[in-house]
Formats: sequence, C-alpha cells, structure tokens
Amino acid sequence: MKNKYEREIDKYYMNYEAVLKKNKTKLNREDRYTFAEKILKVEFAKKDNSIEQIYKKVVLLNSLYSTNIYATFEVAINISKIKNFEKSCNIFEIKRMKLLTKEEEEVF
Repeated sequence: MKNKYEREIDKYYMNYEAVLKKNKTKLNREDRYTFAEKILKVEFAKKDNSIEQIYKKVVLLNSLYSTNIYATFEVAINISKIKNFEKSCNIFEIKRMKLLTKEEEEVF
C-alpha cells in the first residue's frame, strides 16, 4: 500500500503526463510548470560546467519559476567557484530523500 507521499507523487506524475498530451489549444497558465520542468530536465542533464552553461541554467530557472533572482550573473559566478558543486548537490538531494543506507551516508 502506498504512503501519502507516494500517492502525491503518482498524482503529480499523472497530471504531468496529461498536460504533455493536451492539445495546444487546451493549455492554460497552470500547465506552464510541466513544460518548465521538461526544459530544465534537459538543460540540467548537461555536464558542461562552463560559466556560460551555469549562467544559462540560473537564467532559465529564474525565468521559468519566477524566483526573483536579480543578480543572476553573480549567482552563476558564485556557483562556478564552488568545488564539486554538482556532486555536492546530488549527494544532498539524495540524503534529503533518504535514499542512502546508513553505510552509504557515512561515506559522504
């Protein structure tokens, strides 16, 4: 039996799939996040850590989710200076989701 979070994820995924299948004349403002996620997924999968790619990701994220980051280039510069930034983000996300065993957590 699925727990509350698993049901919520299933509901979100089903909605995501339904939005992607909609006729373009039936799309509405609320559907924008489904397409934003699709765009970001493609861009964030790229392993290019150049300042240009980092800046592109910051600008896309800021624009698509209206995060109100006013100094996008400065944010990109700061991210580019963080050693092993991508690896650190992935480990923290995995830990947050509690997908690691106790032994694996000790490694990180």
